[in-house]
Amino acid sequence: MQTTSPPIHLALPSGSNYGWGLCGSYLRKELSSKVTLTDPTSWDPARWAKKVDGICFHALEGASLKSWIPLRGNKNFGYVFFENDLNPDATQQALDYNLVLAGSTWCQERMAECGIANTGVLIQGVDTDLFYPLDDKGDDGDFVLFSGGKFEYRKGQDLVLAAFRILSQKYPRMRLITAWENQWSESMRTMHFSTLIEYIEMGETWLEKMHALYVRNGIDPQKVHTCPLLPNRKMRGIYAKTDLGIFPNRCEGGTNLVLMEYMACGKPVVASFSSGHQDILTEKNAFLIHKTRTAELKDQSGQFSAHWDDFSVDELVSQIEQAYHDHEKRRRIGVNAGESLKKWTWGRMADRVLDFVLEE
Repeated sequence: MQTTSPPIHLALPSGSNYGWGLCGSYLRKELSSKVTLTDPTSWDPARWAKKVDGICFHALEGASLKSWIPLRGNKNFGYVFFENDLNPDATQQALDYNLVLAGSTWCQERMAECGIANTGVLIQGVDTDLFYPLDDKGDDGDFVLFSGGKFEYRKGQDLVLAAFRILSQKYPRMRLITAWENQWSESMRTMHFSTLIEYIEMGETWLEKMHALYVRNGIDPQKVHTCPLLPNRKMRGIYAKTDLGIFPNRCEGGTNLVLMEYMACGKPVVASFSSGHQDILTEKNAFLIHKTRTAELKDQSGQFSAHWDDFSVDELVSQIEQAYHDHEKRRRIGVNAGESLKKWTWGRMADRVLDFVLEE
């Protein structure tokens, strides 16, 4: 039942196969039964220049903290995920909002380092009606790894490929399923930063590009199943075919929706204990890998633009091998993962949104 609170203008995108879109779609669904809700993203842009009555909840543009649309309400709240260093004007920009909500504790800490105090943490949810514990895949002879997230240096798929190159030679029945399709060529080309693989762009289709990359880096394409871009609802069926998720991400401004979905299915993961992952992972619900150095990235002008944790291929291989050999620990980690993710629902997130915006 809707409350008598002021209307909330939810200026978030919608979609089914990327993070912001899923977040906006689920929040819109959950909040619509609790409060009066509008969708400014569907308005004529001319309306954005006029102040509206009620509360505006803005998606913010990464490190700039600028809202995606210039709508203003009686109260304004920002929601942000970022991985690169904050822009010099972000501290001033944050004053445009009653509160800036970070998608992870890591993001909130980075804002605090820049003197931004009007912050909170808002963790994304997972659809526990869609992603819930699966039965064990069973021992069919193959041990199948899963790696998801758009293919780019930040997501660490070069670590996955370097580890799989070693493991697939040592264990002939080890396989890899990837869900890496990236629609943004600029972010994909950040793989040029990697010293672990040789990044090339060959072929027309996604499958052709990936197969060429596998071959160039000493990996048999027959041991890798390359998924196309799939709707979120189909991912549970992919997870069901795998034994272990691999998430050596160098930085996550949020908690990594693919990681959360995979764990919610009761599946064990090997994952980096870093950035936004730290809000979700523990030694009981994951095989953890830890920072070994800092990856410093520069922009086109030569200025440092990001400082991320980086990880060792050797430790990643070691943790995958531990999971491979110790079935009981792998099972226990998976059970704990499923249990720990039950609380992180989109309904809980919607309630937290209302706690923030109605109490201000």
